[in-house]
Amino acid sequence: MKEYNWLNLVNYLILFFFISSNLGCFFHYTHQEYKYYRKHIEKLETELEIQLPIKIKLDRSNIPEYIPEWELGDKNRKRKIDISSNFLDKKRQSKLIENYYSEEILSKFKMNDLFVSNPDSNILILIKPTPKKIEYYDPQILWAYTLGVIPNTLNTFGEIVFEIYDLDKKQMLKSYKYNLIHIIYYKSMTVVLLSPFIFSEQLDHSTDNRTFSIMRRAFQLFHNDFSLELQKNPKLKDSFYINKSPHYSLELVRSKNESFENILHSFLESTLVSKGFQVYLKDEGIKGNAQVDRTIYIEGVDFNRTINKKKSMLKIQYTAKCRDNRTGKLLWDQYVSYESDESNLSQEDIIQNSVIELFNLLSRDGII
Repeated sequence: MKEYNWLNLVNYLILFFFISSNLGCFFHYTHQEYKYYRKHIEKLETELEIQLPIKIKLDRSNIPEYIPEWELGDKNRKRKIDISSNFLDKKRQSKLIENYYSEEILSKFKMNDLFVSNPDSNILILIKPTPKKIEYYDPQILWAYTLGVIPNTLNTFGEIVFEIYDLDKKQMLKSYKYNLIHIIYYKSMTVVLLSPFIFSEQLDHSTDNRTFSIMRRAFQLFHNDFSLELQKNPKLKDSFYINKSPHYSLELVRSKNESFENILHSFLESTLVSKGFQVYLKDEGIKGNAQVDRTIYIEGVDFNRTINKKKSMLKIQYTAKCRDNRTGKLLWDQYVSYESDESNLSQEDIIQNSVIELFNLLSRDGII
């Protein structure tokens, strides 16, 4: 009987090891670096009952292809890993880097009651992320010594800067910098058992290295510090105002797909109006565009249907350009490409989603 019990125990241990080593459950935790952490963080006593018009730009101009990796040893010793023998392949590195450029930060601004997005706002909030390095312990040694109970860990270090600009005065009003550590726990039954019971802006669960916790934590810190600044300096809110809205017209350069283009034009026009743009048509009594300040041109519209693995795929692509009618200056230029399976979405839905993608890109780049 004892031998039978021992065999059962061994079998259970083997099964436990196998399951924990192949789990696709990742637990993410993000906090400030300890040397920048403030023990006594002031907190808002009450939420501010104001709304500030802003434009937001997520700066993606400096996304690195690679960040240094360090393997940690005992007694806090570190060994820098040569790029040719990285623990992380290019795909995993890319996911870790992309966490610092997640558009989740834009969603947090849009959902927050303190801020309201407006294309004519005088204030631009520029978000500048910088991922810096990766640190980890040898995962095989850690897992073997702890029998899979203590999860493997991988840390990424980065910096998120929020810069507030007065566009009329062409000067920066404030800057807030946060040095963050993102910790990933993975390949452990402990992660699976505890993950469903832990919820926080600093925490996130996923099936790979991607997470929203970095940008959620960054926004949480910025929102708290900026709100305290407004309480101490109420005059700061006077810098947040809306300039006179320019009048726009929308022109679509026609091609062979007139039926699709009519739908596209309709979705573009309705979305512009919903975003606060004042849109006029040429036949609405405005002669020679005298009252129209800017024109948005939609060029190179192309609808392409392909059969891919017995699926009908529809791809729509075009370029949106905005010009100042008085000076002829090109104010912005945005290319859009959207593809989807027609069995899941109708043609109208695919066109509408391409318009949503266009305005997401314009919003991300601080244009609207």
